[in-house]
Amino acid sequence: MIPGPDHVYACRGCGSLVRIASLVSGNTVGAVWWTDGKMSAPMLPEVPSFSRCGGCRRFFWVSGLKEVGKIQHMVGGSGARPEWLQAPRIRELEEDELLEAIDAGLFGDRNEELYLRVRAWWAANEPLRDLPPGEGTADGAGLSQRAQANLERLAGMFDSGQPDERLFLAEIERERGRFETALDLLRADFPAQFSAAADRIRELAQARDALVRRISPKG
Repeated sequence: MIPGPDHVYACRGCGSLVRIASLVSGNTVGAVWWTDGKMSAPMLPEVPSFSRCGGCRRFFWVSGLKEVGKIQHMVGGSGARPEWLQAPRIRELEEDELLEAIDAGLFGDRNEELYLRVRAWWAANEPLRDLPPGEGTADGAGLSQRAQANLERLAGMFDSGQPDERLFLAEIERERGRFETALDLLRADFPAQFSAAADRIRELAQARDALVRRISPKG
């Protein structure tokens, strides 16, 4: 992994600063892929596109922020203002924050709503990742009513005619304990890039396991 400069942005509400890292290059060495579509890759970390100001607590899309400077690490931060160096790094939001933003309608189109809802799903699954076998057999195991409602809305947004979205739908139905519906969605052929995920989700649905699980490395 080769880091690029940190970009420094100002909140349009209160002017508080936030630092956002960039990458010149990265890789998936040591990465873990999950059935809900999340990839955890230490050498290719995801940078949030949506977060919250640490000053005024206003939610923001990074695309709507004003860039005020860059910190060039390769030259020791030369030319960076002290307040840039002290600015907090952007953070991933918790499930309740993402659901708050969704409830407030802080998205402009389908892609932005999907972004928020998928990450709320991932956040809800965080404490459930890597639980041992046998703890995920209950319908909708471990998910709160708000998380279930978010999944219901997501299921209504995905198009089963698109292989990638059909795979998401199958995983949502599996996590909701609707194993036969998940298996029905998995009967169609998937392109090669989705086959490992489809096989894993099918295996879990047949085992009546409703928890998020690893795809690769399998666990």
